[in-house]
Amino acid sequence: MLDNDLTLLEFARLPYIQYFYERVYFAGVDRSAFDFVGSVEQLERDSGRLSRLLGVPLEIPSMNLGHSLPRPSGAIRTCAANSLRSGKDDIRLYTAWCGA
Repeated sequence: MLDNDLTLLEFARLPYIQYFYERVYFAGVDRSAFDFVGSVEQLERDSGRLSRLLGVPLEIPSMNLGHSLPRPSGAIRTCAANSLRSGKDDIRLYTAWCGA
């Protein structure tokens, strides 16, 4: 990215990056090969599922620091929204796997 002087959005639009998880990282992987797939967005729900699967109680420590972080500027929010549109196939894969 830096060597080619690409912006974050230009980098996210590269075909190799756009489909990275679906076509590279998880290429040919059958989701049913995993006993458990969870997501950070559903941590409470998924940690409960994992606890039941393992047969041990899990306590997930957490601390919400988000309240003290500054709100992103309009430019950052626009860049993030554009990046999400560019990564729609990876988002589809994530949603299908995690049920998010």
